[in-house]
Amino acid sequence: MGRAYSALLPYEKWQATQDIISAAAIDAGRKPGDIMRMAQLVGTITEAAGAVTLRGEEPIRTDAAGWARILFDLATETGFDTFVYWPETSDETQLRRWIGDVVPATRALWTRRSSRS
Repeated sequence: MGRAYSALLPYEKWQATQDIISAAAIDAGRKPGDIMRMAQLVGTITEAAGAVTLRGEEPIRTDAAGWARILFDLATETGFDTFVYWPETSDETQLRRWIGDVVPATRALWTRRSSRS
């Protein structure tokens, strides 16, 4: 669907667009942190870790720990605070892995970060 509407933005352009949004918020008298930042991530949560390079429009294919690291990095480095997972297949296993594995692993990364602060 995204391709049909030319709505997919390559990963490597995400930071620049976030900077534009932040500047626009400041120009409008708003705090950049008050703007919700949502990323739609297409891919597959695999059983085994896979090499991940966020380039172009390639789907993400890695295990739950890899997905958690991606979400954590996007939140801490790019400012995204909301994530939409768009599985490549309609396999119910993907939803279970997202809820049961990726979300808890991401929370664990946040907890470790918070305890260091």
